[in-house]
Amino acid sequence: MRIAGSAILAVLASSLLAMKFHAHVEPGQKIKNEHTLDDEAMQSLVTLARQADAIIISEVLSADSYWSADRSLILTDYQLRTVEPLHGRAPSIFTLTAEGGVVDDIRLEVSEGIKLEPQTSYVLFLQNQANGVTVLNGSRGAYNVGLHQSFLKELKSIIDSVEKESRHAKQ
Repeated sequence: MRIAGSAILAVLASSLLAMKFHAHVEPGQKIKNEHTLDDEAMQSLVTLARQADAIIISEVLSADSYWSADRSLILTDYQLRTVEPLHGRAPSIFTLTAEGGVVDDIRLEVSEGIKLEPQTSYVLFLQNQANGVTVLNGSRGAYNVGLHQSFLKELKSIIDSVEKESRHAKQ
């Protein structure tokens, strides 16, 4: 199920505006105490929430980098465990494959690519694909929030409001 509609966008935007944080949050950056979402960060979350098939809190269990079959690319398989589904459905344990990583002291970094750290928890905005799930917009769809409780509480409230509005719009 996709979240859509201008009324939903308004609910999400107004909920995000009500957050009591005080600094810019970058995707993939850890949220510390006293942070705020500026307009750009808020719009990014609104867009992601509208497009996401699932939004989850997940823990990275492992990260294994290797050469592609033709040895032209370094790939990393991240094994993840869904800690808490916030919206939609996601497997309890799944693997994401991303470009980039380190093999034999050779590093490939992909701008906008996801880079997740083992034993770290992230809020992930996921999209279903024929061959599994992907993180929406690469690194922009992965937030290391360090499970900051006030952020998670507000995010859950936003998702609840959006889902209620989505159900109402379908009627």
